[in-house]
Amino acid sequence: MYPINTAKNYSVKIIFKNETRRLQLSESSLNFHVLKKTITDVIPSLRGQDFLIKWLDDEDDLIALSSDIELSEAVRVMENLKSNKLLRFQVLLSDDSTNEQNPTNQQPPQTPKSNVIHRGVTCDDCGISPMVGIRYKCAVRNDFD
Repeated sequence: MYPINTAKNYSVKIIFKNETRRLQLSESSLNFHVLKKTITDVIPSLRGQDFLIKWLDDEDDLIALSSDIELSEAVRVMENLKSNKLLRFQVLLSDDSTNEQNPTNQQPPQTPKSNVIHRGVTCDDCGISPMVGIRYKCAVRNDFD
């Protein structure tokens, strides 16, 4: 008779720029340092780089992740949101987290704020979904949000 494996396995999506990777991690190996190493294993260009890991919570806020206790909360919330145990993490270079939206470090033009949630819409550049706020359509690219 074979032993029964009762450990949970999680499907994990890792999104970096316009690249998405999907893999499986067991519950027993799911800690912050293993997640960070796994990310650098599947996206080798991140090796030696300082990067941030973020996730979208149940209130559609993008939450930073930097410890086991925060990862445990992320897993708990994502499990409750989705029945298929899919964990989705956004990876940003530390330098890009402030400069990504404003590469010249100039003050952005003031625009009206909006809390509209565009469910089912994913940013073609960074993969964040759902998009929140005013949605702009690119005038020179086809189907680019």
